[in-house]
Amino acid sequence: DATDLSTVMDEINQRLIQDNPGSMFVTLWVGVLCLSDGMLQFVNAGHCYAAICKKGSVFTIEKDKHSMMAGAWDMAEFITNEIRLDTGDTIYLYTDGVTEARNNNGEMFRENGLLSALNENPTLSCEEIDGAVRKHLLEFTKDEEQFDDMTTLCFKYTCL
Repeated sequence: DATDLSTVMDEINQRLIQDNPGSMFVTLWVGVLCLSDGMLQFVNAGHCYAAICKKGSVFTIEKDKHSMMAGAWDMAEFITNEIRLDTGDTIYLYTDGVTEARNNNGEMFRENGLLSALNENPTLSCEEIDGAVRKHLLEFTKDEEQFDDMTTLCFKYTCL
């Protein structure tokens, strides 16, 4: 249940705080999906918002309830969000290195660039959707060196 996810995040937070003289922290998007009914519970600890595509629609950026980054404060409280997925719904997760990727004019890719790439053909497989995003990123940044990771995760819910 939601309490369990919050408890897990509390434990992660405490472990990250221990022996951390550099006061390092991490953003996390942690989710638990119930395969039988599509209920997705997740904590967004300072991470980018998820892009969600309901079957037959287009990707949108879903504004969830953010929690503090893990490892930043020992008294942080982690909020559990819930969404029910239907068969064919797709979620695209990404680090800020994607939306903050810059071209040679210093312009950022931003959420608009991401949504444009995602919605080119939102019915594709996860691999093809991610490939389209990476193609658009490469065309946008050309040979400009990037200074942050560009990590992505795409998954489509299908009932068993």
